Amino acid sequence: MNEQIYSTGSGSSGLLLLETLDDISEFTQIHYQPQNAKIKFNGMFGIIIKDEEAYIYGQLIQIYQIPKLLFKVKVKNVAVGWNHAVILSQEDELYGIGSNKFNEIGLDQKIIYEEPTKLKFQNKGIKSITCGFRQTFFVYDTHYYACGQNKNNELGGEIYETYQMIKFPNIVKIKCGLSFTLALTSESKLFGWGNNKFGQLGVQQEPIKQLAENVKKFDCGWNHHIILKSDNIAYIVGRGDMGQQGDGMKRHNNQYQQIQIDDILNVKCGSESTFLICQDSIYVTGWNEHGNLGTGHNKNIYEFTQIEKGQKIKTKAAVAYKYN
Repeated sequence: MNEQIYSTGSGSSGLLLLETLDDISEFTQIHYQPQNAKIKFNGMFGIIIKDEEAYIYGQLIQIYQIPKLLFKVKVKNVAVGWNHAVILSQEDELYGIGSNKFNEIGLDQKIIYEEPTKLKFQNKGIKSITCGFRQTFFVYDTHYYACGQNKNNELGGEIYETYQMIKFPNIVKIKCGLSFTLALTSESKLFGWGNNKFGQLGVQQEPIKQLAENVKKFDCGWNHHIILKSDNIAYIVGRGDMGQQGDGMKRHNNQYQQIQIDDILNVKCGSESTFLICQDSIYVTGWNEHGNLGTGHNKNIYEFTQIEKGQKIKTKAAVAYKYN
């Protein structure tokens, strides 16, 4: 049986894949069901990879409520930032699209690129690609390359106009908050760097900090992050005044707080919200201005609240997808 996708949250950019551009506060079945496809999205637009072809939807200059074929190149992978994306072709060529106003895709002009444009970058051996709010990372076995906004050391080094190499071995995944970055290594150690205004990087003062061990899953909101350890216990840290931490306290924490919910299988963050995917249920908490928690209203939630179960959740910014 084919899985069905439901969306909730901010509709103004067309990311809900519905006929309306209004906000929706309950998970609603989308009108376009991309079977056997990979969906990546963020604040403004998303890209769907189906049968090795890339389709754009959401808002890039104009709004695409129905996904549009981007170009006739077979696609291997894609990463999407707030208003930019990087595409890796089956021929190991890299393309950037969207905003380069903060040098986030490393192209020559600081403009919005409306069409995929080839990057002048050595791309052999890339293990993974991550696009942050205004950053891009290419991860290799022993190092990574990064480019984009670096006001708060989001890139982990003194990087300016072009992609620069940072030595950092054994990274398997990078994820980004609004102005901080997390990296998980093959030894299940989590490191972080960048802005620590809300304690989202703990109490240590080092430029690059080891935050936790035995981490198997993690995700970033704009100013908080959550980890799931190998014993299936989840911990959360950072901003909490909009309910992001789900403890009812409306406070920030600079030390990990254990979440008192059992049987957690996965953890996800919207911009200022948190999702727990459990064995038999989904729990949500945090900022809900656009109905992005799927609770049927648009009021913030300050304690983890159970919603209707789904197989998995994808969430970014003020939008969430549920797969049934």
